[in-house]
Amino acid sequence: MLDLGNAAARLALLAACAAVSRKRRIRGDSLRLPSSRDRFTPAAVVERLAMAPKPLLCKAREVGGSIELTYSPIAQGMREFDDHLRSLELDRERGGFMGYLANGRSGSDQPLVYCVGRDEALLLPLLGVEHWHRHYYQQEYVGWRGDAADNPFCSDLPEYIEARRQGAAGILEFFCPDDRPMKMYMIEKGEE
Repeated sequence: MLDLGNAAARLALLAACAAVSRKRRIRGDSLRLPSSRDRFTPAAVVERLAMAPKPLLCKAREVGGSIELTYSPIAQGMREFDDHLRSLELDRERGGFMGYLANGRSGSDQPLVYCVGRDEALLLPLLGVEHWHRHYYQQEYVGWRGDAADNPFCSDLPEYIEARRQGAAGILEFFCPDDRPMKMYMIEKGEE
């Protein structure tokens, strides 16, 4: 049986760490927490996140060759709290954060979501992803996209190929915007 709290915490850590550019060299997978000089394993950090009061804001940055994670509850009156409530309302209106994956499926037939971050990928049931979205607020410095794994316009992308290979119906990818520069094209009037 899936522990939704643990699954959501693992996804929160994956999403937060994606804010650190791949251009930054990170030594090992141990993490720093600002409140301690010690380094922590990802499993120990996941345990802390799972036990923390929700909704929770997680942020990560590179410090001295390590990823440093900060997390704190968001409370009423904070801009993040209002943004989170609006996001949850939109989820209710459209049947969930990635509700489009559940269309036409029974409650026991949970689609899988391939979640991709900086140096990690997780395969989670849709319930775990939805639990994450309800209990964690995504920091502004992380780019992300969610999609169906069988999107014909992306079928040749490595993440989509791997998602389908693992039997996932959806993909949720997090990335540092610095690693994905946006291309813009100007069209002169009359060239349309």
